[in-house]
Amino acid sequence: MSEPIAVPRQRRVGVPLVYPLAPPAADGSVVEVAPGVLWARMPMPMALDHINVYLLRGEHGWTVVDTGLNADTSRAMWERIAAEHLDGLPIEALVCTHWHYDHAGLARWFGERFGVPLYMTLGHAPEHACLYDATDHLLLAGDQLLPRISSNVLVSDVEPEADPLSLWLASLTRLEQLAPDTLVLPSHQEAFRGLHLRTRELSEHHHHQLDVLRGHLRELGRATAFEAMQKLFPRRHGVIDDILALGETIAHLSWLRHADEVVRQLDADGVYRFELAADGAGDGSSQEIPHE
Repeated sequence: MSEPIAVPRQRRVGVPLVYPLAPPAADGSVVEVAPGVLWARMPMPMALDHINVYLLRGEHGWTVVDTGLNADTSRAMWERIAAEHLDGLPIEALVCTHWHYDHAGLARWFGERFGVPLYMTLGHAPEHACLYDATDHLLLAGDQLLPRISSNVLVSDVEPEADPLSLWLASLTRLEQLAPDTLVLPSHQEAFRGLHLRTRELSEHHHHQLDVLRGHLRELGRATAFEAMQKLFPRRHGVIDDILALGETIAHLSWLRHADEVVRQLDADGVYRFELAADGAGDGSSQEIPHE
């Protein structure tokens, strides 16, 4: 949990994701995942020590998807890629799946160095972009769908009353409409097949977390978001972990509030506390999102 885009999760033993490709080294090397689609890695000085970036060949040049950190090392890697792997064609455009610094850190440099336009969304949870090739069944998934960690779905001070978990779970349902043999190209870890298995697992994980919160509130009666965080995330390792875990805990509490299962009250000490709704909502477990 040391890198602020994803909270690690353990996958259940036996989930048969398939990893058909060895990843490239984070040194300016590339792996061709399909004709005209290159996979490269940029290093990062943290526990999650890389970000995957992709290059898409068009008729006259290349489109880059995500950049890596704003660092001299990343710039040097891109210079090598441009010189050695693009068949003499120019970089024509940059797409950033979202604004996080590992994905868009070099956006300005790309514009200045290669003279290319930037295409991107504006908010991480509700406006994260995934790119899908319906012909070749390729999904550039960004941080939305990762093989062994779960995206950090959090409420932030920008939208304190938002319900990002509902949006994120709905996006998993949309992804389930994609072909089952889709090759998922994530922003971290390895490319994999098993999209439907992974979306199911992620949905089940978050519904389990909601059930844990219901039981915790039923046992305690009332709890602050910080107290609930310690139940959902008992193993944390520093301030960044606390920020991510607290934001995700509030996202789960917000889901329950928007479902009228939990009420929130601002107490005299200026602290919000949460409790199960008086009408008995929350006595049951989570309703699963339908899956085929």
